[in-house]
Amino acid sequence: MKILYLAARLPYPLEKGDKLRAYYQLRELVAQGHEVVLCALSEGKARTEDIAAVEALGLRVHCFTVSKWNVLWQIPAWLFRRQPLQIGYFYAKKVADQIQKIAERENFELVWTQMLRVQPYAENLPIARKIIDLMDCLSANTRRWAEGAAAWWLRPILRREARLLADSERRAVQNGGQCFIISEQDKQLLPLAAGVRVLPNGVDFGFFSPPPMPPKPAYELAFVGNMGYLPNVEAAKFLA
Repeated sequence: MKILYLAARLPYPLEKGDKLRAYYQLRELVAQGHEVVLCALSEGKARTEDIAAVEALGLRVHCFTVSKWNVLWQIPAWLFRRQPLQIGYFYAKKVADQIQKIAERENFELVWTQMLRVQPYAENLPIARKIIDLMDCLSANTRRWAEGAAAWWLRPILRREARLLADSERRAVQNGGQCFIISEQDKQLLPLAAGVRVLPNGVDFGFFSPPPMPPKPAYELAFVGNMGYLPNVEAAKFLA
């Protein structure tokens, strides 16, 4: 099968959860014999060696630069067109046009979208079969962020963003074809959970093979993750 894979970030280096998930999904899709073309966004110009590391999986890569200042141009859409900032931040019309041209030039059988943030790029593509991997329930994460925000002026902004994200998640589930999410807990937080399938993260036991533990071990734990991401912060606090 010929697959167009859309990602909000180039999945290398592997320092974020969404990059890890995309990298290993791409690796397995290629290993199963599919022809994969990746269209990924990058904040600033992507490093040549990072693109090469992804191409080494056996796929073609198109990397598009999106400016960090792009979010400023999306504020009117957030205010008047009810588009979430987390989607607007990653959207650029010139990138959408380039992806459209790639899709029209190639005979793709499936478009695989990773994360709600790049769903607008897939909406008008001439590809019948669609998959969206939501990964997390972004509306619930943003709602929690609003509840814990220290700045009073930030709370109404985040609450509105959470409502807009919930609307976008609902539309994605209804119109996005097959939908995946990482956990059953996040699935139940979605505005429309019916039809969403849980596709959990895994562990490569060939790489992570710890030695046998002593009968009464004294544990030392290392929490590895993006500590700018609220669920990771809450998990680390819970463990502590």
